[in-house]
Amino acid sequence: MKFILFFILLLSIHTGWAAPMPMPPSNDGQPHTFSMDEENFLMDGKPVKIISGELHYPRVPRMYWKDRLQRMKAMGINTISTYIFWNAHEQHPGQWDFSGNLDFIEFIKEARSEGLWVIVRPGPYICGEWELGGLPAWLLKTPAAALRSSDPAYLSPAMNYLDKVTSMLAPLQITQGGPVIMVQIENEYGSFGSDKSYLEKHLETVKKNLPDIIPFTSDTSVEWSLKYGSLPDVLASVTFLHGADNAFNIVRKVKGKTPQMNSEFWAGWFDTWGKPKYFDADTSEFERDLQWMLDKNTSPNIYMAHGGTTFGFMNGANMTETYAPEVTNYDYGAPIAENGFLTERFFKIRDIIQKYYGESFKLPDPPAQPVMMDLPEVVFTEKAGMFDNLPTAIASQQPQSMEDVGQNYGFILYRTKVKGPGEGQLNFPHMQDRASIYIDGKQIAILDRRFKQNSCQLSVPDGEHTLDILVENMGRINYGRPMLTERKGIAAPVTWNDKEVKNFEIYSLPCPTEAIRQLRFSDKAPAGDQPVFHRSHFKTESPKDTYINMYKGWKKGVVWVNGHNLGRYWFIGSQQTLYCPASFLKQGDNEIVVLELDGGFGSVKGNKEPLYQVRRDPSMAESSCEGKPVTPSRSQRIYQGTFSPGSEEQEILFSSLVTARYIAFKALSSHKDLPYAAIAELNLIDAGGGFINRAPWSIVYADSHETVGESAEADKIMDGQPNTHWHTQWNGLAPCYPHMIVLDLGKEHTLSGFRYLPRQHSTNGRIKDFEIYASTTPFPPGE
Repeated sequence: MKFILFFILLLSIHTGWAAPMPMPPSNDGQPHTFSMDEENFLMDGKPVKIISGELHYPRVPRMYWKDRLQRMKAMGINTISTYIFWNAHEQHPGQWDFSGNLDFIEFIKEARSEGLWVIVRPGPYICGEWELGGLPAWLLKTPAAALRSSDPAYLSPAMNYLDKVTSMLAPLQITQGGPVIMVQIENEYGSFGSDKSYLEKHLETVKKNLPDIIPFTSDTSVEWSLKYGSLPDVLASVTFLHGADNAFNIVRKVKGKTPQMNSEFWAGWFDTWGKPKYFDADTSEFERDLQWMLDKNTSPNIYMAHGGTTFGFMNGANMTETYAPEVTNYDYGAPIAENGFLTERFFKIRDIIQKYYGESFKLPDPPAQPVMMDLPEVVFTEKAGMFDNLPTAIASQQPQSMEDVGQNYGFILYRTKVKGPGEGQLNFPHMQDRASIYIDGKQIAILDRRFKQNSCQLSVPDGEHTLDILVENMGRINYGRPMLTERKGIAAPVTWNDKEVKNFEIYSLPCPTEAIRQLRFSDKAPAGDQPVFHRSHFKTESPKDTYINMYKGWKKGVVWVNGHNLGRYWFIGSQQTLYCPASFLKQGDNEIVVLELDGGFGSVKGNKEPLYQVRRDPSMAESSCEGKPVTPSRSQRIYQGTFSPGSEEQEILFSSLVTARYIAFKALSSHKDLPYAAIAELNLIDAGGGFINRAPWSIVYADSHETVGESAEADKIMDGQPNTHWHTQWNGLAPCYPHMIVLDLGKEHTLSGFRYLPRQHSTNGRIKDFEIYASTTPFPPGE
């Protein structure tokens, strides 16, 4: 047997492929080297295969770190990949927190104790569906820093952070007996910018403190993204959902011969409020790509192997054409579910990896499934009004944003006096993200950024009256250029009937645990329609994990159990339960506090299983199309063609330059005999061969899009995320071809062509024949 293994290893060295042998354990206490040649990662000079899984320490209760690591190891993972979360560690400038669940050094040591290696992704920008992509909110205080740039207001604190955390990691390098083998430089920068000197600053800091481990960049598997986000002589990795073969063809085209590393192999996708939970019933393509990577000497990183929970107010948001805040749950469709449950996917992945190893290595047995508990119904009798428990006010002529008053998360209240009689529009030019408007304690309107609402009608009777504006930060955008303007609360003058409203009292309401403990509860109902904290108690003799069910009677708010912020709930779903780990509970008496924002009231109970259900938001119109139909004329057609089948990005060049502000994309047929059309990404090419900025784009018209069975709206074609897509309606009706999307580019551009990325995870909807129309003025209306 030893001779056979030696022969396999010898053969691998001469043929360039890595033998199907596991990496040695990281807990032998000995220093090692980790390097690479043109094809392989090398440990102590011998080829090894990284099989990595993503796990984020703040999203898993510390008492479960060991358990989740053991589950990942049993799935076949030999390396843990994790971000480091700057805004969790430095919530205010110079005030560092590495305690408890934020002790990433102990997390890495825990991984070493399980024999696992570690890849660290310190950012500073991380995305991760995390508030502002991991960047501290105080960077946006006036004057705001230009995020992810060489602007000293950003780069100086960012490099200070990076220097601090990489210095802490130095003793854990593989050459010093630690488990850390690789470190990432920034994160998917090629989708954001192209300033190579900016990336070089990150590399310089990392190399100074971590000279003995391999640095690498990570970008989406699109050629332009990889070009902008990679560095010379630095390993380039790619992220994708499907299409591994095509992804690494692009890597070789851009970088030449190099070890093949996938830094994010998306096991699923994140969820946003009001949309169905991500669920991929057919995982065969994922499994084929995993097998391909194992067979082709490629190192995968399953993102997420275990997603966990974004506790508290730390969820992020995305912005395409509309703002889309993410839910508390970060299950992500991962093989290890939010509560540690080993899913069917876990065992499929484990089988694939075990077959790859064959008889040379046997994976450890999986741990037992987690034991959950039910809780009987909990009834609430104690109440405390939010406006009855306000802190000291900040006096200001005009509203100030959360960032300008030193607040990161939660809520902010703006109070002033208005005199009547009067009636007219109350306008908020910059309000983020959801405002509840009150006159003398009576709620008169709710404005929601998701629907681009920034004004309401205000009628005031004779005399002086109190105007309250409560704004909730529902999560800062974590991806793309919209991050640059994520100032929460109200950051511009408020007007009523075109006259500025002044003289505000501003109340900062971040709702930390200490503030919740100091609330004055009673059995009396608070006056008016103000948000209400409801408190109750329940007993547990033997605490176990549970899901707090918020389905009955509640509308929108936040839940605390024994001072632990479980996160947000919202009746629109799909998430209707909040994960409560046993470590948040006590034997005996337990306290639960529910902050209800919109007047809901009910009871709660604990479930053994999560509940997902979308309930129609009455403020959101049911619609299977967008905008009003248009009819481009034949004289406006500039191109007619046929796309190749497959998932590869395709570039189409026009026969001559075209000047246009409005573009109509008309799909005529698909490569399958089905009525669906889908597009993952669409980019327009300018006269110089570069992409035009998509930020000013808007959807004028889409004849059909799916909003019930999945979140596949038309604006997904320009969200910069290959895993999402526009898809015509399929749940219920399925309109036939032709299909059309019409874009307003915001201003006239000179165009030379476009790039089309087909839907990535299924052949359904991949377009065959198409036409392109262009105009400098809006297209004529249609029926």
